[in-house]
Amino acid sequence: MQNGMMALQAVFVDEPRLIGQATYIGQFLGFLGRTIGLGIAEPVFASELAKKLLVMHRMCPC
Repeated sequence: MQNGMMALQAVFVDEPRLIGQATYIGQFLGFLGRTIGLGIAEPVFASELAKKLLVMHRMCPC
């Protein structure tokens, strides 16, 4: 995240009044992307984990 913020600041070095806005937009979009990504990844991971645990339970010689 820090590299992205530094890149945004480097792009807007000619217009210092926009650095704050660019940094805010970058942070917001990063937060939004992580939130959506987690919302998608968590159910997929849980579903796959349940499938694998069921297979492992059937293989158990208990």
